[in-house]
Amino acid sequence: MAHECPKCTFVADAESIFVGWSSTVKVGKDPKLVGCFTMPNWSGHSNFYLFSCPVCGVDSVDYPHGYTNDGIRNGLLYLICQNCKEVKLLYDKDIYEALGMPAPPSFWEVLKQIWTMRKKLKGSEV
Repeated sequence: MAHECPKCTFVADAESIFVGWSSTVKVGKDPKLVGCFTMPNWSGHSNFYLFSCPVCGVDSVDYPHGYTNDGIRNGLLYLICQNCKEVKLLYDKDIYEALGMPAPPSFWEVLKQIWTMRKKLKGSEV
């Protein structure tokens, strides 16, 4: 049974979304939200994004996948290029907010946390 809700549109596959949006949206390095969709055998729905692959340059459409766990960039959602299967990491806080998920901290937020912790540690040495 297909998932039904007023928020999403049923499509046969991701290629159907790409064909409908690729000619109407200017694709750049930042993923563009094209809508909320569900597909056959899905029990829910997801936002889909149109993006240009940073490796092969082909425009692609995909939904955010799981969290990375490569030891360097842990905890990031990602999109997969339908052409070369390269992973495009998602940093945009708006994407995480639209999904109701906490966004990863920015570089500056991490640096501020490290600086604050360093100051606390130096203060406890006295």
